[in-house]
Amino acid sequence: MGQGLQGRKRSGQLVWGYAFAVAVLMSVGYAQPVITSASSSASGLTVIAPDSLSSVYGSGLSDAIYSAAALPLPKKLGPSEVFFCAGATITPDCLSVDLLYVSPKQINFHAPAVSLNKTPTIILRVGASTASISPNGSLTSPGPIWAVGPYAPGIFVMGYDCAIDARDRDNNKNCGLTWQQTLTGQVSRGAITDAKGNVLTSSNRAKIGAAYTIWMTGIGLPVNGAYGSSLSFTLFSVPFGYGGAANYATTPLFLGPSPEFPGLDQLNFVLPLEMVYDTRPGGYGSWPCGDWDFEVGVGIIQGAFPQEQIVYANDVSIPVHVTKGDVPCK
Repeated sequence: MGQGLQGRKRSGQLVWGYAFAVAVLMSVGYAQPVITSASSSASGLTVIAPDSLSSVYGSGLSDAIYSAAALPLPKKLGPSEVFFCAGATITPDCLSVDLLYVSPKQINFHAPAVSLNKTPTIILRVGASTASISPNGSLTSPGPIWAVGPYAPGIFVMGYDCAIDARDRDNNKNCGLTWQQTLTGQVSRGAITDAKGNVLTSSNRAKIGAAYTIWMTGIGLPVNGAYGSSLSFTLFSVPFGYGGAANYATTPLFLGPSPEFPGLDQLNFVLPLEMVYDTRPGGYGSWPCGDWDFEVGVGIIQGAFPQEQIVYANDVSIPVHVTKGDVPCK
């Protein structure tokens, strides 16, 4: 029989063995956490907006992988907690963060739905150890400069797919969603769904006049009751050769928080006929008759079209198929 704690015969040895085991357990801690960057969970750009889904990266961020099991989201997963604070110390004025996922190298969280200007420092607490990163760089470890901002729109990405546009050299090659880009000409597909909830891809192409939803985060807080009042929505690289404009600004049917999940935003829109058919005096006329396939990029922009300035938007592409009869043609 081994001489473990239960195998010791003398009470003095048992007491000593128990005390030794407790001392060893008490001495076990977590590796010193290090935060190297912070960004939008959707776009990966290093701007965090209020009420957005965001991420921090580094090492020692947790002792294992944990995921939130249900709503409401927890403030702590495993040994890990995240706060937005005014400085590098956790105080009662800090804002605690709802957590979605933690692992030793990444934490995904829902940023507080208030202005972060007065509490811009992210502090991670893992057990008794802490690490922090500020918008001007890191307070406790080197890392890239990042910022908090009033908005940081980012579209969630579903993977890479072939371009269907004849203007692209590798069009219709290596089609199908994949997380690895296998050809330089492949495009990034965003979380853009049709009325049935299916993602737009090379095998599920958008149609003129149909309604779609863009799933995103980072549109910020409402101003005078309206979300995204300083942002607008543009489709760009509409092909000139097919009679369209290079960029086309359109008004969303809806832009605001989604009831589906905390921090998730949605933009509902109709792919407009005017994008390819302009009957105004001096307009660009009708679409050539026949079937056409092309790609349009999605832009979340600030300012009035056409003097817009793209802000923080990641590059995703919508595949569009036009069939004879979908639009007036010549």
